Amino acid sequence: MDDTKILIIDDEFAVRYLVERHLARHHFEVLLARDGASGLQMAKECIPDIILLDVNLPDTDGYTICEKLRQEPLLQKTPVVFLSSYGSPERKARAFDVGATDYIEKPFVPDEFLSRITAVLQEPQIEEPDMVENGRVSIFYGPKGGVGTTTLAVQFSEAIVIHSERPVMLIDMALPLGGIAPLLNLYTYNNIVGLLKKPPEEITIAHLNQFAQQQPNNLYVL
Repeated sequence: MDDTKILIIDDEFAVRYLVERHLARHHFEVLLARDGASGLQMAKECIPDIILLDVNLPDTDGYTICEKLRQEPLLQKTPVVFLSSYGSPERKARAFDVGATDYIEKPFVPDEFLSRITAVLQEPQIEEPDMVENGRVSIFYGPKGGVGTTTLAVQFSEAIVIHSERPVMLIDMALPLGGIAPLLNLYTYNNIVGLLKKPPEEITIAHLNQFAQQQPNNLYVL
């Protein structure tokens, strides 16, 4: 990964030092910033492949910086991984609401940390088409749980993917937890609720990239 640039925005010297050394050993190019303002400026100038962002910064917080990053056209699709000593569901939910790609708690195991970063970098992106074609919407509704509605919806979506070249977006409306993500062993913290908190005019393909999880084919789960 000689050409991969990683920007670390963290005010703790020890974290910057240790993470930089670990990533450099795996041939990443590492950029460092110790506050939000310098990190935001560096991101605009260098356009990193991924940004590691601390929640607590001396001049602002990571949530504000992430929102500003998502307002930059060249950084809208850049993965942002939050680093935090706090792992409460509320903090994680807020991070994903402002556009986080992942959320890693401190302290972390170096090898597991590297695996998470590598997975984010390798995650395929939904491309913004030049011209949007009309699609089709199918709705599966079950009167109660346990009657097989979720399984049917998943199998139906997979069948379309197999017999068609078009991508399929499978949206789980059985909230707050949903049933599709656990069935497919996916993360459960990204769901339609976070996406719908944004104004309709702000929902773009880039935002779908932040919330949708892709299966090993053309099936995206939201």
